[in-house]
Amino acid sequence: MSDIKSSLYDKIMEFQIGSEYDDLPFSERLLREDLWSREYADRCIDEYKKFLYLAVISEQEVTPSDEVDQVWHLHLLYTTSYWSDLCKNVLGIQLHHLPTKGGVTELSRFEKQYQYTLERYLGTFGERPPTDIWPNVGGRFQDAGRFVRVNRNDFCIRKKPYKNPVFIVSIIVLAITIVQDLDRSLVIQSSNYWMLFAGTYMIIRVLEWMFEPPKGLLAYTSRSSKSDATGCGGCGGCGGCGGCGGCGG
Repeated sequence: MSDIKSSLYDKIMEFQIGSEYDDLPFSERLLREDLWSREYADRCIDEYKKFLYLAVISEQEVTPSDEVDQVWHLHLLYTTSYWSDLCKNVLGIQLHHLPTKGGVTELSRFEKQYQYTLERYLGTFGERPPTDIWPNVGGRFQDAGRFVRVNRNDFCIRKKPYKNPVFIVSIIVLAITIVQDLDRSLVIQSSNYWMLFAGTYMIIRVLEWMFEPPKGLLAYTSRSSKSDATGCGGCGGCGGCGGCGGCGG
Protein backbone atom coordinates (compact mmCIF):
# COMPACT_ATOMS: atom_id res chain seq x y z
CA MET A 1 0.00 0.00 0.00
CA SER A 2 1.13 3.55 -0.66
CA ASP A 3 1.37 5.92 2.29
CA ILE A 4 -1.91 7.62 1.36
CA LYS A 5 -3.79 4.34 0.88
CA SER A 6 -2.26 2.87 3.99
CA SER A 7 -3.52 5.85 5.94
CA LEU A 8 -7.00 5.30 4.51
CA TYR A 9 -6.86 1.61 5.43
CA ASP A 10 -5.89 2.43 9.01
CA LYS A 11 -8.72 4.95 9.31
CA ILE A 12 -11.25 2.40 8.06
CA MET A 13 -10.04 -0.37 10.36
CA GLU A 14 -10.12 1.99 13.35
CA PHE A 15 -13.63 3.21 12.52
CA GLN A 16 -16.17 2.47 15.27
CA ILE A 17 -19.76 1.76 14.22
CA GLY A 18 -22.03 3.23 16.86
CA SER A 19 -20.94 3.53 20.46
CA GLU A 20 -19.57 0.74 22.62
CA TYR A 21 -21.46 2.31 25.50
CA ASP A 22 -24.88 1.79 23.88
CA ASP A 23 -27.17 -0.64 25.68
CA LEU A 24 -27.25 -2.57 22.41
CA PRO A 25 -23.90 -2.06 20.61
CA PHE A 26 -23.61 -2.69 16.88
CA SER A 27 -21.75 -5.99 17.31
CA GLU A 28 -24.32 -7.26 19.83
CA ARG A 29 -27.18 -6.48 17.49
CA LEU A 30 -25.34 -8.14 14.61
CA LEU A 31 -24.76 -11.42 16.44
CA ARG A 32 -28.34 -11.40 17.74
CA GLU A 33 -29.96 -10.83 14.35
CA ASP A 34 -27.72 -13.23 12.41
CA LEU A 35 -27.33 -15.86 15.15
CA TRP A 36 -23.56 -15.54 15.12
CA SER A 37 -21.11 -16.09 17.93
CA ARG A 38 -19.38 -12.96 19.26
CA GLU A 39 -16.01 -13.98 17.82
CA TYR A 40 -17.49 -14.63 14.39
CA ALA A 41 -19.42 -11.34 14.40
CA ASP A 42 -16.25 -9.41 15.24
CA ARG A 43 -14.40 -11.14 12.41
CA CYS A 44 -17.18 -10.31 9.96
CA ILE A 45 -17.02 -6.65 10.98
CA ASP A 46 -13.28 -6.63 10.26
CA GLU A 47 -13.90 -8.25 6.86
CA TYR A 48 -16.58 -5.66 6.14
CA LYS A 49 -14.04 -2.92 6.77
CA LYS A 50 -11.61 -4.61 4.39
CA PHE A 51 -14.38 -4.74 1.82
CA LEU A 52 -14.94 -1.01 2.24
CA TYR A 53 -11.28 -0.42 1.51
CA LEU A 54 -11.46 -2.60 -1.61
CA ALA A 55 -14.57 -0.74 -2.78
CA VAL A 56 -12.69 2.56 -2.63
CA ILE A 57 -9.43 1.53 -4.30
CA SER A 58 -10.73 -0.94 -6.90
CA GLU A 59 -11.04 -0.05 -10.57
CA GLN A 60 -14.17 -2.21 -10.91
CA GLU A 61 -17.30 -2.73 -8.87
CA VAL A 62 -16.90 -5.21 -6.03
CA THR A 63 -19.39 -7.62 -4.46
CA PRO A 64 -19.32 -8.73 -0.80
CA SER A 65 -19.84 -12.19 0.58
CA ASP A 66 -23.23 -12.81 2.18
CA GLU A 67 -21.77 -12.47 5.68
CA VAL A 68 -20.07 -9.18 4.84
CA ASP A 69 -23.26 -8.02 3.20
CA GLN A 70 -25.21 -8.63 6.41
CA VAL A 71 -22.83 -6.32 8.26
CA TRP A 72 -23.28 -3.74 5.50
CA HIS A 73 -27.07 -4.03 5.73
CA LEU A 74 -27.08 -3.33 9.43
CA HIS A 75 -24.61 -0.47 9.15
CA LEU A 76 -26.88 1.23 6.59
CA LEU A 77 -29.54 1.47 9.29
CA TYR A 78 -27.16 3.66 11.28
CA THR A 79 -27.62 6.47 8.79
CA THR A 80 -25.53 9.12 10.53
CA SER A 81 -22.71 6.69 11.15
CA TYR A 82 -22.75 5.43 7.58
CA TRP A 83 -23.31 8.53 5.46
CA SER A 84 -21.67 11.20 7.60
CA ASP A 85 -19.08 9.50 9.80
CA LEU A 86 -17.96 6.82 7.34
CA CYS A 87 -18.62 7.97 3.77
CA LYS A 88 -18.03 11.69 4.26
CA ASN A 89 -15.37 11.79 6.95
CA VAL A 90 -13.46 8.53 6.39
CA LEU A 91 -13.93 7.29 2.82
CA GLY A 92 -14.38 10.68 1.23
CA ILE A 93 -16.96 9.27 -1.19
CA GLN A 94 -20.56 8.10 -1.23
CA LEU A 95 -20.52 4.31 -1.29
CA HIS A 96 -23.91 3.14 -2.51
CA HIS A 97 -25.55 -0.20 -1.87
CA LEU A 98 -27.81 -0.99 -4.84
CA PRO A 99 -30.39 -3.78 -5.17
CA THR A 100 -30.19 -6.32 -7.98
CA LYS A 101 -32.49 -5.99 -10.96
CA GLY A 102 -32.91 -9.77 -10.93
CA GLY A 103 -32.49 -12.24 -13.77
CA VAL A 104 -29.75 -14.47 -15.12
CA THR A 105 -27.76 -11.59 -16.60
CA GLU A 106 -27.52 -9.87 -13.23
CA LEU A 107 -26.51 -13.10 -11.52
CA SER A 108 -23.73 -13.66 -14.05
CA ARG A 109 -22.50 -10.10 -13.55
CA PHE A 110 -22.40 -10.44 -9.79
CA GLU A 111 -20.60 -13.77 -9.99
CA LYS A 112 -17.87 -12.12 -12.06
CA GLN A 113 -17.72 -9.16 -9.67
CA TYR A 114 -17.44 -11.47 -6.69
CA GLN A 115 -14.61 -13.44 -8.32
CA TYR A 116 -12.86 -10.15 -9.02
CA THR A 117 -13.35 -9.14 -5.38
CA LEU A 118 -11.71 -12.35 -4.15
CA GLU A 119 -8.76 -11.80 -6.48
CA ARG A 120 -8.49 -8.13 -5.47
CA TYR A 121 -8.51 -9.16 -1.82
CA LEU A 122 -5.57 -11.50 -2.39
CA GLY A 123 -3.65 -8.95 -4.42
CA THR A 124 -4.26 -6.17 -1.90
CA PHE A 125 -3.80 -7.90 1.44
CA GLY A 126 -1.36 -10.61 0.36
CA GLU A 127 -3.52 -13.45 1.65
CA ARG A 128 -6.65 -15.28 0.65
CA PRO A 129 -9.86 -14.24 2.39
CA PRO A 130 -11.08 -16.61 5.14
CA THR A 131 -13.32 -19.18 3.47
CA ASP A 132 -15.83 -19.31 6.34
CA ILE A 133 -16.65 -15.67 5.59
CA TRP A 134 -15.68 -15.47 1.92
CA PRO A 135 -16.67 -18.75 0.19
CA ASN A 136 -15.87 -19.38 -3.47
CA VAL A 137 -18.24 -18.20 -6.18
CA GLY A 138 -20.25 -21.41 -6.15
CA GLY A 139 -20.68 -21.33 -2.39
CA ARG A 140 -21.55 -17.64 -2.43
CA PHE A 141 -24.55 -17.98 -4.76
CA GLN A 142 -25.71 -21.60 -4.51
CA ASP A 143 -28.32 -21.03 -1.78
CA ALA A 144 -29.80 -17.81 -3.13
CA GLY A 145 -33.54 -17.70 -2.50
CA ARG A 146 -33.52 -20.14 0.42
CA PHE A 147 -32.87 -17.71 3.26
CA VAL A 148 -35.70 -15.99 5.08
CA ARG A 149 -36.23 -13.75 8.09
CA VAL A 150 -38.29 -15.45 10.79
CA ASN A 151 -39.48 -14.86 14.34
CA ARG A 152 -38.00 -17.50 16.65
CA ASN A 153 -41.08 -17.27 18.83
CA ASP A 154 -43.03 -18.79 15.95
CA PHE A 155 -40.45 -21.08 14.36
CA CYS A 156 -38.05 -23.72 15.67
CA ILE A 157 -34.73 -23.55 13.78
CA ARG A 158 -32.81 -26.79 13.38
CA LYS A 159 -30.30 -27.99 10.80
CA LYS A 160 -31.55 -30.67 8.43
CA PRO A 161 -30.09 -33.99 9.63
CA TYR A 162 -28.72 -35.07 6.25
CA LYS A 163 -26.65 -31.87 6.08
CA ASN A 164 -25.27 -32.24 9.59
CA PRO A 165 -21.81 -33.90 9.63
CA VAL A 166 -22.41 -35.08 13.20
CA PHE A 167 -25.54 -36.91 12.10
CA ILE A 168 -23.68 -38.50 9.19
CA VAL A 169 -20.83 -39.71 11.41
CA SER A 170 -23.33 -41.20 13.84
CA ILE A 171 -25.08 -43.08 11.00
CA ILE A 172 -21.72 -44.49 9.84
CA VAL A 173 -20.89 -45.68 13.37
CA LEU A 174 -24.30 -47.31 13.62
CA ALA A 175 -23.92 -49.03 10.23
CA ILE A 176 -20.48 -50.42 11.09
CA THR A 177 -21.77 -51.79 14.38
CA ILE A 178 -24.70 -53.52 12.69
CA VAL A 179 -22.46 -55.09 10.03
CA GLN A 180 -20.06 -56.37 12.65
CA ASP A 181 -22.92 -57.83 14.68
CA LEU A 182 -24.99 -59.55 11.99
CA ASP A 183 -24.63 -62.96 13.66
CA ARG A 184 -26.80 -61.77 16.53
CA SER A 185 -30.53 -61.30 16.51
CA LEU A 186 -31.27 -57.90 15.04
CA VAL A 187 -34.60 -57.85 16.80
CA ILE A 188 -33.01 -58.28 20.20
CA GLN A 189 -30.19 -55.87 19.49
CA SER A 190 -32.21 -53.14 17.73
CA SER A 191 -32.77 -51.12 20.89
CA ASN A 192 -29.06 -51.23 21.65
CA TYR A 193 -28.28 -50.00 18.14
CA TRP A 194 -30.48 -46.97 18.52
CA MET A 195 -29.07 -46.26 21.96
CA LEU A 196 -25.60 -46.40 20.43
CA PHE A 197 -26.69 -44.06 17.66
CA ALA A 198 -28.22 -41.55 20.06
CA GLY A 199 -25.23 -41.72 22.40
CA THR A 200 -22.72 -41.27 19.58
CA TYR A 201 -24.66 -38.33 18.21
CA MET A 202 -24.85 -36.60 21.58
CA ILE A 203 -21.19 -37.16 22.44
CA ILE A 204 -19.90 -35.91 19.09
CA ARG A 205 -22.24 -32.94 19.20
CA VAL A 206 -20.99 -31.93 22.64
CA LEU A 207 -17.35 -32.29 21.54
CA GLU A 208 -18.13 -30.27 18.42
CA TRP A 209 -19.58 -27.45 20.51
CA MET A 210 -16.68 -27.48 22.99
CA PHE A 211 -13.79 -27.50 20.55
CA GLU A 212 -15.21 -25.88 17.44
CA PRO A 213 -18.13 -23.60 18.31
CA PRO A 214 -20.55 -23.09 15.43
CA LYS A 215 -21.01 -19.68 13.86
CA GLY A 216 -24.47 -19.20 15.25
CA LEU A 217 -25.92 -19.40 18.73
CA LEU A 218 -28.30 -21.92 17.21
CA ALA A 219 -25.85 -24.14 15.38
CA TYR A 220 -25.43 -23.84 11.61
CA THR A 221 -27.89 -20.99 11.11
CA SER A 222 -25.30 -18.32 10.49
CA ARG A 223 -26.80 -16.61 7.48
CA SER A 224 -29.81 -14.42 7.16
CA SER A 225 -31.85 -13.09 4.25
CA LYS A 226 -31.01 -13.42 0.57
CA SER A 227 -32.72 -12.56 -2.67
CA ASP A 228 -34.34 -14.77 -5.26
CA ALA A 229 -32.24 -17.41 -6.98
CA THR A 230 -32.05 -15.46 -10.22
CA GLY A 231 -30.76 -12.38 -8.42
CA CYS A 232 -27.35 -11.88 -6.95
CA GLY A 233 -27.78 -13.94 -3.81
CA GLY A 234 -27.04 -10.85 -1.78
CA CYS A 235 -29.41 -8.89 0.39
CA GLY A 236 -32.93 -9.84 1.17
CA GLY A 237 -34.29 -6.54 2.40
CA CYS A 238 -33.40 -4.61 -0.71
CA GLY A 239 -34.17 -7.42 -3.11
CA GLY A 240 -30.61 -8.44 -3.75
CA CYS A 241 -27.21 -6.86 -3.69
CA GLY A 242 -24.55 -6.43 -6.31
CA GLY A 243 -22.19 -5.05 -3.75
CA CYS A 244 -20.73 -1.64 -4.41
CA GLY A 245 -23.08 -0.16 -6.97
CA GLY A 246 -20.79 2.74 -7.60
CA CYS A 247 -18.83 5.32 -5.69
CA GLY A 248 -20.08 8.83 -6.18
CA GLY A 249 -18.16 11.90 -5.34
